Amino acid sequence: MRMVYPQITMRLSIKKGVMELISTSSVFVATGTRVLQMKVPNQASAGDYWLHLDGYISSNSSLLFQNRTMIELYPKTVSLLIQTSKPIYHQSQIVRFRVIPVQPDLMPWFGSLISIEVADSSNNLFKRWLNPMTNIGGIIELDFQLADQVNEGDWTIRARHEKYVAEKTFRVVEYWARLWDVNVTMLPRYSDEDFALTGLIQANYTSGKYVRGNATVVIEMRERGEDMWSKPPAGTVRRTIVQLDGHAGFIVPFSELRAQLATTGGTEPSLANMDIWANVSVLNWWENDVHSGWAYTQIFSANSNIKFLGGDVRTYKPGMYFTAFMVIFTADGHQPLYIGNRRVKLTFTCSEGAELRSVLLPIPDDALIQYTFRPTNEESCTYLRLQASFLDENSVILATAYQRLFRFQSPSSTYLQLTTTTPQPQVGEYMVLNVETNYPMDTIHYIVTAGGNIITSDRMTLKSTVTFRSFSIAVSKAMAPICRILAFCVKSDGEILADSLTFFTNYSRVNNVEIQINRGKDLNLDTVEVRGKATPGSYLAVNVLHADLFRYDSPSFIQENDVVDEMWNYEAHAQTPYKFIWYNSVNQVDRVYVPTPTYGADANSTIQKSGLVLFTDANFTKANFYR
Repeated sequence: MRMVYPQITMRLSIKKGVMELISTSSVFVATGTRVLQMKVPNQASAGDYWLHLDGYISSNSSLLFQNRTMIELYPKTVSLLIQTSKPIYHQSQIVRFRVIPVQPDLMPWFGSLISIEVADSSNNLFKRWLNPMTNIGGIIELDFQLADQVNEGDWTIRARHEKYVAEKTFRVVEYWARLWDVNVTMLPRYSDEDFALTGLIQANYTSGKYVRGNATVVIEMRERGEDMWSKPPAGTVRRTIVQLDGHAGFIVPFSELRAQLATTGGTEPSLANMDIWANVSVLNWWENDVHSGWAYTQIFSANSNIKFLGGDVRTYKPGMYFTAFMVIFTADGHQPLYIGNRRVKLTFTCSEGAELRSVLLPIPDDALIQYTFRPTNEESCTYLRLQASFLDENSVILATAYQRLFRFQSPSSTYLQLTTTTPQPQVGEYMVLNVETNYPMDTIHYIVTAGGNIITSDRMTLKSTVTFRSFSIAVSKAMAPICRILAFCVKSDGEILADSLTFFTNYSRVNNVEIQINRGKDLNLDTVEVRGKATPGSYLAVNVLHADLFRYDSPSFIQENDVVDEMWNYEAHAQTPYKFIWYNSVNQVDRVYVPTPTYGADANSTIQKSGLVLFTDANFTKANFYR
């Protein structure tokens, strides 16, 4: 950057049509980075606006340069998390719920909302609270009772703050307890290498007394797909339980299920991609009545798959470090239970041509493989192709994945790159970053953004002939959960070099919360005491739910991933870090995030995908290829 004039006055304004909402200005007497902030008025409506940038030599001089960029105003300034006491209710029950306003920096918001409304399944207004206030913990806790005759279906809770509306649905059904009922339980997922299908049958009166009788179990197999119900079952197996005293179990070997399937090509049929229904009919000897129950499960292939994180296409910079991320997973989203001496062979190919080299990689315990290398500057290579082959102990290929790498567009083959040695940054700690160029630069600027805002900006000076430097930034709550850093510099000929790094910021470990359960508080099993421990001054709220509802349907709980998804809305306009989801548990999922380089193929798209707007008269590059 250079100053052609003694000073330049920058004026920023936001307009809708010819009406100006707000403006600000600043005088630059030297090159540097400066943050100009404008507070959007509360009465501004959602929609498209224009951001005007005007440059003047002085306040009373003619226009030197200008830029117009369309921006979108999103009316959400506070996130509203809604939590119900359980996901399903019946008539005459009390619905208890919480509304938790959270600021973009994850701090509580105190004040009053415009209204909270409850609408039934026909969208009829059932109840409304005007201007509800948060309590001392920043939470709004309300409840209401359902009538004796309810409108069945999905009801909605709407919370309004300014011009933003958050919704939460829960189900209401009409339920009348029968004299006795039947419950069937099976594991939600099976592998086709498991030994047998098992299930548990329970038949009890509503008073808790067990039912004595006999039962019939009918197991149906259907191939998963859109036409699953238009075809007859692929196989049926029956079991008879001659005597049932409240509970009984059934077991069906997978070999018996395979025998029901047609043999194709002389090979043993596979149970993978099968849905299993167990329909149970119980005859109550005392009542001489038959009640039914059912359970559902799925069978997946036990074979492991491999995939690249980041999609099928990525960009690379010749001579700069590139990290390939691969993950090994099963068909149902589990981590492989057995790795042994299995490996991954990573092969590098130049433009579908000859193989450049290959490397054998071990598989770590978390099944996430990272390999870092420096691509060479081969002018003959239009792109690089990576082939990851999952090998067993005998070097037999079990699964294969591909990824293509296109060269980052730069007319002078000059690049700037950001990397980190802190793969899992946490709030309250420091994050170490590395910046590298293949061309000597005097000054490199960087901007840290999160939640759609610029958190901080600075510049660093590199000594002569120095092309690599490490620096650190403090990770704050304002940078959670998604943050990115953009580094850029301008060459003497006006070309812009830019790179960005997006990463997930862990904030859940800032406050350690511990829950203890005491079932013997009053020396019987009728009362359960819940003890919570947290940081002094914290507001602790507890939600208790039946285990069966939580195991198979837990939308009423606010989990960490729900908070991350809500905060992600502030970053919807920009790129997000690579992630992979593990389904190791039925009721909870685990996400893995890795620091992610830019998605952009050139300097212009790098800045745009960072959620920033580029105003410059320098030379920024655009890629001239499609992929």
